[in-house]
Amino acid sequence: MKGHQEIAMEQGLEGKNAGKSNEKMRTAILFKKVSGLLKFESFGEQAKYDFDKITKKERKSGSDVSGYVYFDRFKMSLYREIDSTEGWKDPIIKDVTGKHKQPALFVVSECIKYMKSRAVKRLRECGVKDPEHKILWVLTIPAIWPDPSKDFMLRAAAKAGIPPGQVKLCLEPEAAAICCIKDSADLDKELLVGSKYLILDCGGGTLDVTAHKVVENDTNLRVKEIRTVNGGDCGSTYIDKAFQQEIGRIIGESKWEKFKSENPDAVNELLDRFEACKRSFTDESTSEFVGLKGKLAKKIPAGYDKNGICYDDEEFHLEISGGRMAAMFEICVRRIVSTMTKELRSSEMKGCQYVFMAGGVFSSPY
Repeated sequence: MKGHQEIAMEQGLEGKNAGKSNEKMRTAILFKKVSGLLKFESFGEQAKYDFDKITKKERKSGSDVSGYVYFDRFKMSLYREIDSTEGWKDPIIKDVTGKHKQPALFVVSECIKYMKSRAVKRLRECGVKDPEHKILWVLTIPAIWPDPSKDFMLRAAAKAGIPPGQVKLCLEPEAAAICCIKDSADLDKELLVGSKYLILDCGGGTLDVTAHKVVENDTNLRVKEIRTVNGGDCGSTYIDKAFQQEIGRIIGESKWEKFKSENPDAVNELLDRFEACKRSFTDESTSEFVGLKGKLAKKIPAGYDKNGICYDDEEFHLEISGGRMAAMFEICVRRIVSTMTKELRSSEMKGCQYVFMAGGVFSSPY
């Protein structure tokens, strides 16, 4: 390939949400129990769709979903729960119900194995012969993950069938910076030797921040890191968490925890509807509406109207005021503004000319 214009993008969207070009691949994977072992069933949106469908079907028949194990949004659980080098050697993660635990190495390697198979299949469809031996696989990781996590990812790649000599790791904000520069027609020419730029990458779980200085830009752009990578566990899932806390306050924390454990499919649907609200919300929005269904709708007290949230028990939706939505967003906004201000005021960043922002949070109109 001669340029990034010739790169084929694989959105990875299947099932219920196929065709949404603005979506990225969901970090979700579904396994089926077969003879005491977990067998890969589906990945991404397809996994979520399959699990929701199975959950509804089993509930109607009066049985449970013990024959399936579903993991979703587990990347941040690795960051939060592993606080030592030893912890990265054999970390354990829980499924969405909290009832099943599995080695993270197995779960992550199965995700990589799936994406590897999709990429190889796509290349073969494009006419590439024997692609497995021609690919340099680049796995991106959050910048705030500690060094032991890098060894973990390399082991996961090896377990997924990628030879050690064909894999490299890249920090997510660095990959984002490359994308921003390449997507701009003139920016790569404007970045002169000595130019500095700050990169903020805020997606679902993490805020990753790093800074570069251009050291060469003749035939190839070369940069060096001038600020130690930092950030924190701040992303759009923390807005989701704030929303769930509001639900807990309305129906009671213990009832909400029990509902989440017994109805993971309903929680998934609820968060999907709230996701639509997040995407449409602006600083001029007066309110957002989140539809409720089934058992959860029945748990909300009729006529509830407190703290900027009211329940319409005829239309079965929560109306969230613009002020309350803004308060949920501010959890991320304050952290982002504080981090960016601190970085730009540092002596190393004096004369910084560019700030690149990437990730789902920065696509929000708010």
